[in-house]
Amino acid sequence: MNETIAAENKPVEERETYFFDTYAMIEVIRGNPKYNFYTKSSIITAIFNLAELNYNLKKEMSKEKADKYTEDYFDFLVDISLNDLEEAMDLKIKHKDLIM
Repeated sequence: MNETIAAENKPVEERETYFFDTYAMIEVIRGNPKYNFYTKSSIITAIFNLAELNYNLKKEMSKEKADKYTEDYFDFLVDISLNDLEEAMDLKIKHKDLIM
């Protein structure tokens, strides 16, 4: 998985960074071509997204396969501060019309 996510030739620090929510990770795993662009970017995610990913994958596939995908994304985990959380929710409220 890491080779797929980090397929771009640029050094990681020169790539655009995107936050992957659970939906984005699932779409990449499913091979959705609309998400190919993001596989060439640096990504970050949070522990709750990994928990949600693992839970949802276990509903669709074997425990072993779901755990493997979750472990692959673990490398992209970042700590989220209280300030990060509050600002993210402010942004979500501000742009609630963009939420699916």
